[in-house]
Amino acid sequence: MFSRYIALLEKSPIKTKAASAVVLFSISDIIAQAYEYAEKDQTWSVQRNYFEDKPSGTKVRLTSGSNFDLVSGFYNDYSPRRTLRIAAFGCAITVWLHGWWGFLETFVEKRVISASLSHYKNAAVKVFFDQSIGAPIYNIGFFGSQGRHLCSTV
Repeated sequence: MFSRYIALLEKSPIKTKAASAVVLFSISDIIAQAYEYAEKDQTWSVQRNYFEDKPSGTKVRLTSGSNFDLVSGFYNDYSPRRTLRIAAFGCAITVWLHGWWGFLETFVEKRVISASLSHYKNAAVKVFFDQSIGAPIYNIGFFGSQGRHLCSTV
């Protein structure tokens, strides 16, 4: 499976990275929303691998099918628009990052310091540019795309 993924990356890197980002960002948001719901529901507490019913002290494993009330409550509280928003951001930022990191590789290698002279200095310059230019763009993009949702839940 991994070799097929690598082959797809070589054949069509941007599409493969974007599709991977959509899947990973979506799964992450669904997990985050489930966690937020469980914490919001005052009768349940999220622990390492189980939910604990606070009044009775009963512990229910996450793999158990016996927590129907919790799951059905989460289903009613789940926001697919939020997941779509985060997936769209993941897709867009991945395409941007592909270009940005490609630019950094070329720019630093040709104009600042060649990796053949010093791998450490080359890497340090790329990290500097990425953290001073790339990271703020990423953060502004993330919070800008999620801002309305973040403000409405506070």
